[in-house]
Amino acid sequence: MTSSLHASAYDTGPLSWVIGEIRGALERSSSALNDAATRAVEAQPTLLLHAKTHLHQAHGALQMVDVDGVGLLTAAAERALDRFKERSLDCTLDHARPVREAFGAIGEYLEELVAGAAPQPVRLFPYYRALQELLGAERIHPSDLLQVDTARAPAPAGTPDAAPDFAACRAMFEKALLPYLKSVDADTRRTHARALADAIAPLAPGGTDWRALHAVAMLVADGVLAGDLYVKQLFGQINLQLRRLAQGQAGLPESMLRDALFFIAAAPAAEGESALLRRAFQLDGAVAPDYLERRYGKVDPGALKQAKEALARSKSDWDQLAVAADERREADFKDALASLAGASEKLGAPALTQLLRELGQAANDSIALGRSDQFGLEMATAMLFVEHGLDQVRQLPDDFGQHAEVVGQRLLALAAGDTPPPALDWHKELAHSIEQGQTVAVLAGEIKSGLRQVEKLLDEYYDEPLHKRASLVAAAPVLHQIQGALSILDQDAAARTAHHVRAAVALLAEGDGDVQAQAAALHNIARNIGALGFFTDMLAQNSDSAKSRFIFDEEAELLRELSLEQAGAAAQAAPPDAAVDAAEPDAAGIDTELLEIFVAEAGEVLDTVAATLPGLRQAPQAQDALSTVRRAFHTLKGSARMVGLEAFALGAAALERVMNTWLADARAATPALLDLVEHAHAALTPWVAELAASGASAKTSAELVAAAERVQAGGTVAGDVAQDVALDATPAAAHEAREAASNVIALPTATRPAPSSDENMHRVGTLEIALALYNIYVAETDELVRLLERDFGEWRHEAGRPVSADALTAVHTLCGTSGTVGFLALRDLAQSLETTLEMLAAPAPALSAAQHDVLDAALARVRQMLQAFGRDELAEAQPDMLDRLAALRDALAQQQASAAYGDAGPDLARQLDDLFAQAYESLVAAPPPMEQAAPPVEDKPAVADLVDDDLFGLDVDALFDAPAPAETPAPVQAEAVERPVALPSASGVAAAEPVLHDELDSDLLPVFLEEAADLLPQIGNGLRQWQHNPQDPAPAQGLLRTLHTVKGSARMAGAMRIGQHTHELETQVENMVHAGTTAPAAFDELMASYDTALALFEQLVQPAQASEPETPASEAAPLADGLAPVEARTPLVRVRADILDRLVTQAGEVSITRSKLENQMGVLKGALSDFSDNLGRLRRQLREVEMQAESQIASRMSIAGEREFDPLEFDRFTRLQELTRMMAESVNDVASFHESLARTVDGAGEELAAQSRMTRDLQRDLMRVRMVPFASLSERLFRVARQTAKETDKRVNLDIRGGAVEIDRSVLEQMAAPFEHLLRNAIVHGIEPRSVRTAEGKSETGELLVQVSQQGNEVVLQFGDDGAGLDLARIRAKAGAQGLVAPDAVLSDAQAAELIFAPGFSTADALTELAGRGVGMDVVRSEAQALGGRVSIDSEPGKGARFTIHLPLTLAVTQVVLVSSAGKTYALPSTIVEQVVQVREPELAAAFEAKLLEVGGQLLPFHYLPALLGEGGAFEPGLRSRPVLVLQGAGERIALQVDEVQGNREVVIKNLGPQLARVPGIAGATVLGSGDIVLILNPLALGRHAGSLTPAPAAGQPAPVHRPTVMVVDDSLTVRRVTQRLLEREGYRVALAKDGVDALEQLPEVRPDLMLVDIEMPRMDGFDLVRHVRGDAATAALPIIMITSRTADKHRNVALGLGVNAYFGKPFQEPVLLGAIAGLLHRELPQA
Repeated sequence: MTSSLHASAYDTGPLSWVIGEIRGALERSSSALNDAATRAVEAQPTLLLHAKTHLHQAHGALQMVDVDGVGLLTAAAERALDRFKERSLDCTLDHARPVREAFGAIGEYLEELVAGAAPQPVRLFPYYRALQELLGAERIHPSDLLQVDTARAPAPAGTPDAAPDFAACRAMFEKALLPYLKSVDADTRRTHARALADAIAPLAPGGTDWRALHAVAMLVADGVLAGDLYVKQLFGQINLQLRRLAQGQAGLPESMLRDALFFIAAAPAAEGESALLRRAFQLDGAVAPDYLERRYGKVDPGALKQAKEALARSKSDWDQLAVAADERREADFKDALASLAGASEKLGAPALTQLLRELGQAANDSIALGRSDQFGLEMATAMLFVEHGLDQVRQLPDDFGQHAEVVGQRLLALAAGDTPPPALDWHKELAHSIEQGQTVAVLAGEIKSGLRQVEKLLDEYYDEPLHKRASLVAAAPVLHQIQGALSILDQDAAARTAHHVRAAVALLAEGDGDVQAQAAALHNIARNIGALGFFTDMLAQNSDSAKSRFIFDEEAELLRELSLEQAGAAAQAAPPDAAVDAAEPDAAGIDTELLEIFVAEAGEVLDTVAATLPGLRQAPQAQDALSTVRRAFHTLKGSARMVGLEAFALGAAALERVMNTWLADARAATPALLDLVEHAHAALTPWVAELAASGASAKTSAELVAAAERVQAGGTVAGDVAQDVALDATPAAAHEAREAASNVIALPTATRPAPSSDENMHRVGTLEIALALYNIYVAETDELVRLLERDFGEWRHEAGRPVSADALTAVHTLCGTSGTVGFLALRDLAQSLETTLEMLAAPAPALSAAQHDVLDAALARVRQMLQAFGRDELAEAQPDMLDRLAALRDALAQQQASAAYGDAGPDLARQLDDLFAQAYESLVAAPPPMEQAAPPVEDKPAVADLVDDDLFGLDVDALFDAPAPAETPAPVQAEAVERPVALPSASGVAAAEPVLHDELDSDLLPVFLEEAADLLPQIGNGLRQWQHNPQDPAPAQGLLRTLHTVKGSARMAGAMRIGQHTHELETQVENMVHAGTTAPAAFDELMASYDTALALFEQLVQPAQASEPETPASEAAPLADGLAPVEARTPLVRVRADILDRLVTQAGEVSITRSKLENQMGVLKGALSDFSDNLGRLRRQLREVEMQAESQIASRMSIAGEREFDPLEFDRFTRLQELTRMMAESVNDVASFHESLARTVDGAGEELAAQSRMTRDLQRDLMRVRMVPFASLSERLFRVARQTAKETDKRVNLDIRGGAVEIDRSVLEQMAAPFEHLLRNAIVHGIEPRSVRTAEGKSETGELLVQVSQQGNEVVLQFGDDGAGLDLARIRAKAGAQGLVAPDAVLSDAQAAELIFAPGFSTADALTELAGRGVGMDVVRSEAQALGGRVSIDSEPGKGARFTIHLPLTLAVTQVVLVSSAGKTYALPSTIVEQVVQVREPELAAAFEAKLLEVGGQLLPFHYLPALLGEGGAFEPGLRSRPVLVLQGAGERIALQVDEVQGNREVVIKNLGPQLARVPGIAGATVLGSGDIVLILNPLALGRHAGSLTPAPAAGQPAPVHRPTVMVVDDSLTVRRVTQRLLEREGYRVALAKDGVDALEQLPEVRPDLMLVDIEMPRMDGFDLVRHVRGDAATAALPIIMITSRTADKHRNVALGLGVNAYFGKPFQEPVLLGAIAGLLHRELPQA
């Protein structure tokens, strides 16, 4: 484990570089976690993945900058996120709170470190404890956060006289332990603690563990250390260990030593043994006294930000008020102070709040009475004091309140005109320190600005030394100011550096401008300026640290940075050698955790070696297999060094060197080499097993290294070599072997220079290179030289071809990287070679054998220089080879001149050369200075110091390529120093592929794909904007930022190829910006590189789409015109497309069910209305019965007379009366039930209406999810246009308007290919060649316009061009030649234009990759019609053509017109219904006879809907008029008679299934609210199928030639398409089937002449299909050829036994297959 660092020795530089990214990553992770905790369980995994991704990024950055202890918190947080994702822990707000609080605490702790606080990770313990409790950890101890090297043990004080009596010690300890635990009184507890210490005192001399435990007991006994819970737990563990020792069990857990050391570090004071251990383990200041308290998260970040903004405003207002009185400014000042006071209250700083109130009061009094100078100074001091308090608000000093009170009293006294209290010493010191800090910050900014000015002057001088030499004089005063500022700050080393640079620049100004002779001086100046830049960055953070870390090397005249150990040694006045020695790391043990990882990885790598060996023995020349073995040993070497297994690493490195020798010479593997690899595998495998079993090994690799050297020298593995040679005999030998093992280009060892004083630097000759940069350079140049050797070898045998783009890119990269590391001799040679190769680009002269020899000699010299570099020897300049290359260039120039000028004289040729050179320089030279348009130079890092600086070789670009919040530094450009402009070839990716391979991270890749899907279209949009206005620097700067973001994200996700290509694209843009290049060719190259980036991205997307399609929301792209404001990104959820389609379908089912319920509710309400009427009628009838009963009773009583009581005297009831009254009561009950039921029905109706609204909203929102903007297809169309124009040598400008119009995802996906066909067709056939356009007075650049708009329920797309229009005469001639029309047929222009949609029709003269197949326009119309759309053409000769496509807005819901005919209901798409007219019966009868109906003065084909469906040919008479619908689409119009038009409806489209999908004229089906299933018809298609729209062939027309039909049955779309193209090219008709079932369904209709069948297919395989075909009498004789990847005899025999006529394997040979087809069909092959 790493040792803890003192606060003074902690290097905050690396942390300060990445703290912003770490903080941002933690904030994004916290936000994603909070979102996940508030979402449904189903939506949490994606958000948790985002949270873990950002946390993983922060965790990796923390490990790189070596911040002790914090990694434990981030690792615990990652485990918590994993538990959330696995559902083993519920992701709730309560459970997420500890994780988010830990994130906030980490951010605040890192800010404290950057501010100079001591590294005390134990301060994070409360948050670490909360995380561990959330995870259910058994042991949680603050010592976990104490980073200490337990192997750093002091020498024992002495040896024990005799073995201690463990039983007696245990008895004494247990006797004192229980009283100690129960004691309440402090003195009593200390007494018992003393007894505990005495009990274990006899064990202390036996080892460091017991010494530390005894020291802890003594601290408790002395009262220095409180006996808290953790101390009691430690004493309990001591008792347990004593019991084990008494039982004979030896050993002590390391955790107990760590716990004891933690308490020793936490003790306020230490004496004696505790002090000794504290010094030995460097524990001073390692533990904060308040480590149990929560010190982070108390400050509201928003309030703190508000306070600082208010303070800045108040300071600005106060400065303005000092100049002149201003009531508005005064009011703003008071408002700012009030806001500041309010924010301070939120921050929980009452003393600061009170001071601010007093400050406001004093300011008001001062303004009223007049402001004095003394008050102004005091106010400034008070504001600085407030600013200082806000910086420390998280942990204010104890005396802050007292100091604030004094500051307030002085202000109030001065404002009142009284004498203020005297300023105390602390007040003066505080004011001085605050002012000093402000001064340092201001001066640091001025120094940085001055350095940028000097860099600019030097860059200009380097580009034009003769013209800009005088401008160097301006650098002297700037450097003088920098020197003065550094002297003021007492920074002697930096001031001497500035003085040295000033003198060196003055010498340059006095020189002759020969930059070659001044190369060493320029290099020295660049390195010093770069070092001053790094020094200034550290100065702004910590001036004391900057002073101690930098020295000026008088001998080398360089400003150097010391390592932490060197700086500490220098502070102690140690000699220089001691400082260097201090930098050497101590020998460390093997980290257990890393060892486990190494063992697992080494096992996999050795398995790879074992698996590769048999193949190598069979094919020794296989270079790929040799590379695999070499990479395996390279991996073992690096991994072993990471773990600390130097002996193992040396053995692996020896094998790697041998493999490098073989690969460098492209040699085949010899038996000796293969025996060596097998021997190494046998030696290393048990070594790894021993490490896995015991954690250590005493093995050495001496024998393995010796064997490797013998094989490399040409011997065998066995030999008489002494076996007692140990690789680690001496440290010097070990160091030499370790350095030699790191060489990728390996050579025999040579005398090495002195090792670098910094372990992170590598010395080559006089160069010091960052170790990481050295390793990258050696590996990359090795690959580049191999590529060049292979390419030059092939070139020699390919006479006449130009230099390849790969070779140009490789030598260009070699030049740039050599300049980056400072290898100037190789850089110059590579640059000369590159210049020579550029002359050999197409059209290139043929090279002679002697000229090839020069190129080979140059490459061999490059190889020799790199081999010397691998031996740490810096090769000298190569003037002889430079002269040979220059002579070769002269000879090539003469050859080109002879070819170009013919018989022209030498004077004329020279004049032409000069003219061409001037024109070329005018194109590539920097433009005249434009202060308004050019971007500020100071915003870019200097090129010189970035390229040539070798003091700070961190590959920051590769490590932290995350998006910057404000600005992105320009990429490092080695070649930018040497040439004004260098545009890498667009094929840079091809050259980089042998070097880089994707190492995809499955967790980070989805995040990158989602981000890149948004950013890549922005890059394309930015490129087009920049191309449109090259003088505007804003698009270029935006491009650089976006490219940098994509590059960093790609590398983080492991997409190395697209990351490297994006880096090269970024380089192209940067070079063009620096050079001011606006040539169209440069932008064409940029666009080509961008297309390559899109292709690489699509390769990454394709596997992800196959397994988990993204939602349309994630496919959204910015508007094509780029004018829409960029909004904040909304969190996205990835949903499979088929699930989304099912949701839309289910929403439609809900709508249908709701319609049924509404119908039923309507029926129920009608029944209730009838019920109410019947109830009223029943009441009336019952009342009549009652009246009749009363009448009869009265009549009977009058007859009875006086014999009985009068009804008034006595009530009498008959049975009839009783029944009528009972009936009345029943009717009343029924009426009550009716009212209750009516209320229930009304309530249900209201609820149903609400549910209807919600269903419509749900359906509408789901449809919105399916909708995507047309702009999401824009980049694909732009790429097609660029590629097609490039292949046809035409210039086109594609303009897409209306990209924001949204369309159904399914529609857009299905029409993507037809849109591409339209664009290709417009460029190939429509846009004229450039010479023709120029001759006709048109612009050389053709214009293509794609206009997208929404019209009702349709999307209208217009594809237009300004080309020649349709060549109707040629179309007529081609149609006649192909038999599409009769030779004497007269076609109108519209009919002729419609012919281009015929299948197989093409006007191209020859078949190319772009035209000639005749499928493009057929696909456009067929796909549009399949979606229910239509296509129309409008062409004007000489002005262009316009294709208009009408498509439905969505395929899920559509507007239809319901009609009924012959008692059945049908639906027609409303988009094809032009109008509805009423036609009288006589006119209808005439229309039936003529099959034509005149509408609006035009005769239209007339149909009766049932007749089209085959259900009857006439209508029943009797009505005066009938409705007729006029339908139009795809250039056709018909009149359709129906019986009734029911009206418009919005319906849900239902899928018909595969059986009815192919029936012409049926577009779909829907279900009405009544439950009736209604077909959605397309009468236009029905009419075409009926033949009314197809012109009859003319009489006498010759019968068409029979074209055999071949059915291709294969489940692979690629195979079907490729085979289809092959057969159609040979004149066959082709039918396609995706499996056996599909083929059987098509056989009755297609009737093929021959079948090509695969074996393995879903639903029905090829064998079953053959059985069905042979079993049917109608198809039994059908020839069948089986094409499959199953080429075994077993499969072949089964196929032939089933009756297959021929059997071929994939991939098939085209001539063989065509010959078999021709033979089976008894016809000759078409002549080629």
